[in-house]
Amino acid sequence: PDNPQAPTNYQARQPAGPDKLASMLHNTWRLYGGWHDANPARLKPAPDAAVAAEVATMAGGAAALARRAAELCEAGELRLACQLVEWAVQAAPADEEVHAARAEVYRIRRGSELSLMARNICRDAHCASKSSPQPAQAPD
Repeated sequence: PDNPQAPTNYQARQPAGPDKLASMLHNTWRLYGGWHDANPARLKPAPDAAVAAEVATMAGGAAALARRAAELCEAGELRLACQLVEWAVQAAPADEEVHAARAEVYRIRRGSELSLMARNICRDAHCASKSSPQPAQAPD
């Protein structure tokens, strides 16, 4: 090696990929632009559970949301699939089938994530739904 004091297993730092770049841009925006994201509906949003219940009602129930999340997951739309399956779980926190769908969506998304933090968040969501259906505690 060029540097005799460098560890033998030293690897050059990988350039920031699209996932990391998006996070860096988001954090820079929040630092200098503040928390507001220019969507007026998110100024003082309704609680997540209320939004989830309303969306589930419009979709025909939490099971319908979970089925659509599975379809989106198969189509590679993992971010949207996660949002729908989260609403499904919040609308029906004791529904085992909804939790099974959530576990599967997050298992698949975990495999697609590049960052360790994102993979672990997906793993935690997968494990939480896999172990036992319990009401999801979302900060509002």
